[in-house]
Amino acid sequence: MNRMWIVTVFIAGCAGPTLAPTDSAAPPMNPALTAINDDYVVSVKPLFARACASCHGAGNALPWYHALPLARGLIDDDVAKARRTVDMSHDFPFRGRGTPAEYLDAVHDVITDRSMPPLRYRVMHWSAALDDGERNRVLSWVERSQARLRQTAAPAR
Repeated sequence: MNRMWIVTVFIAGCAGPTLAPTDSAAPPMNPALTAINDDYVVSVKPLFARACASCHGAGNALPWYHALPLARGLIDDDVAKARRTVDMSHDFPFRGRGTPAEYLDAVHDVITDRSMPPLRYRVMHWSAALDDGERNRVLSWVERSQARLRQTAAPAR
């Protein structure tokens, strides 16, 4: 009987519900942000889709174990907090609680100190961790993007 319940939960939860994008307004785009986004889509977005989007994005199926009551509460809280802070559903600039420069600084920090994805997520999702080459690719994108923002902010001479 107990095995049947586990199998039922597993089968019912495999597809899992999906997350919808947030409705926050898109930040105004300028040529620097457009160039940063174009670079993001090509060089970094595929990595973030694998390692970040299940919490910081939309349209991803939640894992099968989301159907379990204790896991559901933890996952729902983690995802809500993650998306309020940084929502990657709409490419760059991300939406949430920051400016483009703040998001770039945050990405730099979490990639450098390896704090994202969190350990408890990586335990269940081994493929979410970025390898050294991928981390360097993200850091290079951050540096290029920060340089573009500095050029835009520099006063004309």
